[in-house]
Amino acid sequence: SQEEASLSSSSAAEEPDAMPTLYIGSVNSDGSESFTAYPFVGSGELTPESLIAAMADLTGWDLTLSTDDPVTSGPGGMTVSFAPESAIFTGPPEEQKDEFHMYSTEQLCYTIFDSVQKTLQENFSPADPSALDVYFCTDGSQEIVIENLGITLPIDTPYSHAMFEQLLMSATLGAGGETEAAPVG
Repeated sequence: SQEEASLSSSSAAEEPDAMPTLYIGSVNSDGSESFTAYPFVGSGELTPESLIAAMADLTGWDLTLSTDDPVTSGPGGMTVSFAPESAIFTGPPEEQKDEFHMYSTEQLCYTIFDSVQKTLQENFSPADPSALDVYFCTDGSQEIVIENLGITLPIDTPYSHAMFEQLLMSATLGAGGETEAAPVG
């Protein structure tokens, strides 16, 4: 039956022939993707946490997750909780691997968010990756505030690169000094 077929495809990550893959890169402004696929080298059970840890090992970025509820899954998707010491809060590491060199906090943040989202979607929802919504937060299920970019990632909206660009645009306009006055009413 079709139902059985979809059940077997959703467990693809557990089958030895379905090689877990890490995706590092980003979505471009026009919606096209620029990701490089790397084989997941890890042992033990394939979990969102083990994939994110492997991404950190591969790239050299600090992707430390919160101690409590690092990744939660529910009917609405997956929520990844980054610890305050992770690179999205601290910026690019001083010593960087050439292949994964990031030139700004902005580039590092969207590359981390895009890469984690793509990796989780492709490994845990291979039949329809875009059907898996990915949310990001920090310790205590708090919104992620990236102060030096002037943005707050909403905790109740699934992540998308377009949303991140919109937040950056709003922050840039807001910090530019030449903002339009909001209508009073």
